[in-house]
Amino acid sequence: MVSTKDNDSKRIYEIDFVKVTCCILVIVIHSACDFLPKPLMNCLDALTAAAVPGFMMISGYLLFFTSEKEYKRIIKVPLLKFSIIFLIWYLFYVFENYRLDTSTDLMSLMVNNSEGWHLWYIKIYIELLICYPIIRCITNNKYAVKLYLIFWMIFIGTKYSLDLLSGFKISSSWFKILSLPFFEYDGYIGGTTAGYHPAECVGIFIMGGYFITQYLKRKGNWKLKNDVVVIAIALILIKIIMLFQDRAESIGFPVDMVRSPFHVYVVIFTMAYIYCGFRIGSFFEEKIGGIVRKLSENCLGVYIIHPYVQRRIVSVITKFVDINHWMTGGIIFISTVVLSFLIVFLVHKAVPQRIVKYIF
Repeated sequence: MVSTKDNDSKRIYEIDFVKVTCCILVIVIHSACDFLPKPLMNCLDALTAAAVPGFMMISGYLLFFTSEKEYKRIIKVPLLKFSIIFLIWYLFYVFENYRLDTSTDLMSLMVNNSEGWHLWYIKIYIELLICYPIIRCITNNKYAVKLYLIFWMIFIGTKYSLDLLSGFKISSSWFKILSLPFFEYDGYIGGTTAGYHPAECVGIFIMGGYFITQYLKRKGNWKLKNDVVVIAIALILIKIIMLFQDRAESIGFPVDMVRSPFHVYVVIFTMAYIYCGFRIGSFFEEKIGGIVRKLSENCLGVYIIHPYVQRRIVSVITKFVDINHWMTGGIIFISTVVLSFLIVFLVHKAVPQRIVKYIF
């Protein structure tokens, strides 16, 4: 969400590359229907587990592990900017959804859809900006960071995974008993029906920031054997997520819960995904670096508008073809990606930056 630059104001290309891939994976999550044959779609769905926590980890690094900013500057610049962006698009999506179903009570829609469903991430980001100096007290001390992350993995990550296994009805009583000592969170922001609690999310921001810091410190020292180990971990975890997805579908359990950002296995998978993304991105930097940087600058806007863009595309395409065919889904998906990036790019070109920065 924040600028992809390090302490020396030099862009970190690897972060740009992973941001773009995570942005596309978010569109996959919100896709109107499957757009690949079932086995391939299951694999891609498993890969999307890294999309949201990937954004969190990148934002955590850029916000809490680069040079410290004055709190008054945080308030005047990013906090003000993202608050305005959130308010604009929250109202847009509330009235868009009301337009689609005028029988819905508008006040109820505003309360129950306070993030426009997918905008919860921006709300979390605003809440963490408000807590910036407190979180910095942790991230400025390497021992505090390690201690915090240990507790977070135990009390949040482990809790989520135990709850999932309990929901799978695999020795459910035992998993419920094991989860008793851990903290309980409601999984919602301020009692609304979308998104997650900031106390859950902050751990992923810090975890990712710390991980990316350590990766960049050793950037020139990573060897082929490191790559093989991380790829093996990533493949094993993708297989585990796919097995969990199959289990969830077979018992009518919400499949999205399998890919929740807070499971221990999802957190580890996301770090493996970022590592692989950094390594692949650095390999292709000379060939596609310029394009990736341009796309990266538009990721926030694409994240915001892609549900609306997809809705308009679906409304047109379904007049002519069957939306349930996977090839139709592919057309919708590709069109959503291309048009979303194109619209945001053109807005950035046509509208003065002093205005567009408060749009996306």
